[in-house]
Amino acid sequence: MSDELAIGVDIGATKIAYLLMSRQGAIVAEDHEPTNSVEGSEAVLGQVAAGIDRLLGEAKLIVTGIAIGCPGVVGPVSGVVHDAGNLKWRNVALRAEIQKRLARQDFPIWVQNDVNAAAIGEMVFGAARGCRDFVYIAIGTGLGAGAMVGGRLLEGAYSRAMEVGHLPLDSQGRQCVCGQRGCPEMYVSGVGLQAGFREHRSAYPGSTLARLDRPSSRDILAAARSKDPLALALMDEASDRLSTALITCMRLLDPELIVIGGGVGLAAYDLLHDDLIRKVHSRATSATQQVASVVRSQIENSAVGAACLVWYCQEHNA
Repeated sequence: MSDELAIGVDIGATKIAYLLMSRQGAIVAEDHEPTNSVEGSEAVLGQVAAGIDRLLGEAKLIVTGIAIGCPGVVGPVSGVVHDAGNLKWRNVALRAEIQKRLARQDFPIWVQNDVNAAAIGEMVFGAARGCRDFVYIAIGTGLGAGAMVGGRLLEGAYSRAMEVGHLPLDSQGRQCVCGQRGCPEMYVSGVGLQAGFREHRSAYPGSTLARLDRPSSRDILAAARSKDPLALALMDEASDRLSTALITCMRLLDPELIVIGGGVGLAAYDLLHDDLIRKVHSRATSATQQVASVVRSQIENSAVGAACLVWYCQEHNA
């Protein structure tokens, strides 16, 4: 029904976003709070359930369902978060634990990897509206990706499809937390920019950025806009590794569009775009190869994708 509402929740390592939204995209209510991850999964589960109950209290129309996006390896069928490194979660029964904590337990709940949920949001209300074949790249603390193929989410047999951030592209590259070397995440992410800073700092003694002990991603991006040589070197390295990842996605999936999102991705888009496009085109294997357009995400609230997941799952009986 057109007047139904959905609740979307996006669990991040530092923030939880809540959204009560209509099928037409009207935001009825929204909220956010810091993630209490240091207290363990029980504390976060309590936060999420309380946040959902607050939104349910504000709903004046029928709430058709609840969906939760969570980082890591998430089993949409089982409702279990098998491994979420940033939250330090292993085998957390997210759906069941939230269901039993809600004041009302008759709402259907869906769970999904947060980047996959964000890809659905881009297809419904974002930069990929009207596009059935695209890749969504989320650059944040880490590097994630989701893909829609023929209008359907690409999940894989074990819910691990599109691990673009952990493609071991260089056996001599930086050590990654996944155990491999040369993964794009170690160059194109908040973690990657800071790793690059530590690696290259001594080579740029004249850099203003190099004088900082522990610069944030924001510090690095600001320095790049000021033409700091160390920061520019980090951005060049990031665009180089990201272009390789995008070419890999194009070879495998032949998407029409690639959408760049995530906190760092949105903040750095103007710094990355031109160099990224030049490198992608220079690496196309032939003049006849179709190169996907690269565009900026149009979704500002990270819980939009989760809310859209409710209707996506209903429509596809997922």
